[in-house]
Amino acid sequence: MNLSGLDRRRSWQKRVNMCGMPDAWSRGVDDQGCPIADKVLAYLVQHPQARDTMEGIVEWWLLEQRIQRATADVETALSDLVRKDFLITHQCSDGRISYGLNREKEREIRRHLRRAEGAHTTTDRAEP
Repeated sequence: MNLSGLDRRRSWQKRVNMCGMPDAWSRGVDDQGCPIADKVLAYLVQHPQARDTMEGIVEWWLLEQRIQRATADVETALSDLVRKDFLITHQCSDGRISYGLNREKEREIRRHLRRAEGAHTTTDRAEP
């Protein structure tokens, strides 16, 4: 189905919620209020000279914020896994650290993953 510019705009407007963003973007997000609007404002406070189209904001601004949050989450998880000796580290020649499985802990890691999977399954069933 090939939509004209006007038809695409109308289709877009039908999917927009009260915050001015698509409903799907606000579903499942723990933030209160209008989470996407807050994320756009936060980006602009950090980059006051920024301007972009709606597509650019989605592709670059919001993606950048998700990457920053994911980076912090991964850093925390890796530190935890190294502390538990589940991962080993190796410093590369460029100064970065690479991570790999500690084969000596593989049996313990498999037990941990089975317990974690069971906990996730139980949690998923408990939700309405």
